[in-house]
Amino acid sequence: ALLILENLDHRGARGCEVDTGDGAGMLCAMPDSFMRREFQQLGVELPAQKGYAIGNVFLSRDEGRKVEGKKILESICASIPGLQFLAWRSVPVCSDCLGKTARNFEPAIEQCAIKASGPLATDARRFEAALFILRKKAAKAAGEVPDTPLYVCSLSCRIINYKGMLTCPGLSRYYPDLLEDDFQSHVALVHSRFSTNTFPSWRRAHPFRYLCHNGEINTLRGN
Repeated sequence: ALLILENLDHRGARGCEVDTGDGAGMLCAMPDSFMRREFQQLGVELPAQKGYAIGNVFLSRDEGRKVEGKKILESICASIPGLQFLAWRSVPVCSDCLGKTARNFEPAIEQCAIKASGPLATDARRFEAALFILRKKAAKAAGEVPDTPLYVCSLSCRIINYKGMLTCPGLSRYYPDLLEDDFQSHVALVHSRFSTNTFPSWRRAHPFRYLCHNGEINTLRGN
């Protein structure tokens, strides 16, 4: 999948900086062995597959605002029956490959692990529905707190999304996770964005949470 993305480099766009892209990313099935190993190093034993979810989250680089954003997600998680928050993991990144504009707007990136309990532990569809509610409520709550950016790239027991304001070759350079031997998936979608009627940003990079699309959806508020 990463090789395919690199060969899409002609399709994506750059501004005046060759190392700042309009956006590139990869959406794939949950790399269970990798996640299990990483969280085990944090002292967390993950449940069986589809009994846990991983969220890829963009947060503020300001430490105080980052902590506030994480508290919002944790507190709402605690209010939803069947969801048990486990831990945060700081996603390793290589910021040296970013252009000036991408680095100026670079978020802090962390992953959260959430366990399904009760009826949700044996019903992946209900677990996904509860995670959807968590994501929507957290985004709304964060939007009501000034200067507390919180964007959930993905939050699922089935899939995970790595993306950013990156070039096609820059995705695997920026995210070393993607080069680990046990980061394995039976399927992956990759995309490189050419931003037309909206400005590039980290959160607007494709793929989105369930798809990537080649084209723009025009509305009065942008796409």
